[in-house]
Amino acid sequence: MNLGLKYIFYLVIFMFLTYNFGYTYQPDLERELKVRNSVDIIKNNIINKDLSKLNEIREKIDIISEKFSDNNKITYLIMTRIQVIQSEIENREYNNKFLGYEFKKSFIETHGQEILTAGYIPQLCLENYDIVDKVAKERDFPTALIISIWYRESSCRKANPANGFGPFQITSHYHKPGEISSDEFITKIHEFIDFAEHKMNHFSNNPKLKDIYGHEVLQVNYNNFDMRSIKLLSVLYSGLVTGNSPTTSYYANANLNSNFESTRDGVITLFIKILEWELQNKI
Repeated sequence: MNLGLKYIFYLVIFMFLTYNFGYTYQPDLERELKVRNSVDIIKNNIINKDLSKLNEIREKIDIISEKFSDNNKITYLIMTRIQVIQSEIENREYNNKFLGYEFKKSFIETHGQEILTAGYIPQLCLENYDIVDKVAKERDFPTALIISIWYRESSCRKANPANGFGPFQITSHYHKPGEISSDEFITKIHEFIDFAEHKMNHFSNNPKLKDIYGHEVLQVNYNNFDMRSIKLLSVLYSGLVTGNSPTTSYYANANLNSNFESTRDGVITLFIKILEWELQNKI
């Protein structure tokens, strides 16, 4: 039985048990609504094989489990099915991490052999890696790209610069200058991803740009990206103008090779070095 059918089979049994044995335990309305909502979320995410919300799925499983905690028979029946789901989630996480490792390794070997500043990453860019990575996973966006653009825009400082444009220099918002909390920084990361996605959508809906830079869909995901997409998004973000194209931009390419020697790494250069750091630290 393939995975999709197997999940549907388990979920049908799960729903049957939920509604047919529910009379042995009567939760209050608030808990009942939480349970029903949790069932829907698990069903939608697992059937669609969405890997971006695994922690949320686990939380929903915990909520559902509470409903049956007063009935040993039903708890046993439900938990045997939950264990199958959890086992599959763990297998997917492992496979996803392994594939991510191999993908990053191949990307580095293909594009990172001529970097002029190999090995050096500003310490500030790593101090908040866990915060950035958590949001990146939630939004299915490359962690290394967030950090690399943050570096180019404000040297990885967790603060709003004096010009009021924020750590990612988004000029459409005013950000009160000064140090910011981790919660505020998380909000800024979400704003950055929203802005980057807006830039990608603009490109996708602009026939003239696509005629110049290619009609392929931009591939910029947490563990799936390509050089063209990363480089083009970097230039779109900074401003696609004369002298700042994917092939000429120092913003994107500084220190990537001897043609772009600079005192400061470009987005692509730091992006590759962070990927390498992730591999070395088994992230």
